[in-house]
Amino acid sequence: MGFGVNLAANALLDRQYGALGTIWAWLLAWLAIIAGMRLVGERSYRLDYSWGLTLLAFLPWTCFLLGPRARVTDLLQNNLAYPLVLSVVILLGLGSLVIRDWRFAQERSL
Repeated sequence: MGFGVNLAANALLDRQYGALGTIWAWLLAWLAIIAGMRLVGERSYRLDYSWGLTLLAFLPWTCFLLGPRARVTDLLQNNLAYPLVLSVVILLGLGSLVIRDWRFAQERSL
């Protein structure tokens, strides 16, 4: 499935965007592989996803990738503050996930 998506995306994007189109084709192929694995895996083992926690994981990276282009971080781009703030946000998010999992494990053991 990912191979087909990669071929189709390369055919559409490579001529116009060159190497950047190839990178996007690769990303789309891997997203298709991940989606396919999830769909097949859900048949055997049902997982309950917390979409709020998923968004918590994507939010810092979205700020990191789109922030400089959106000119939101013009004052912070050229020094250590931007990566430092982003790292703290990611670590706080990971810490909250660990605490949540620990509490869930404690509730299940009772």
